[in-house]
Amino acid sequence: MINTDSSFFKLISSNGAEYSSSTVIVADDKYFTYEGINPGLALTGNVVFEVPPGLVGLNLQVQTGFWGTETGIINLN
Repeated sequence: MINTDSSFFKLISSNGAEYSSSTVIVADDKYFTYEGINPGLALTGNVVFEVPPGLVGLNLQVQTGFWGTETGIINLN
């Protein structure tokens, strides 16, 4: 099993600015709050970020576990 939490996600802009996930609660309650995922299963949810309007050139950094021993980058453009 792996665990995930919204704090395991970070937005990185093309100029190197980093944005942490917001503490805003999503109206439909489909956000990550330290939940476990068993092998072979999926979990869908939302991670909310507050960023300046019109910001482009974003990448999403994802990690596993609190220590971030494994990270990956997802290009959002």
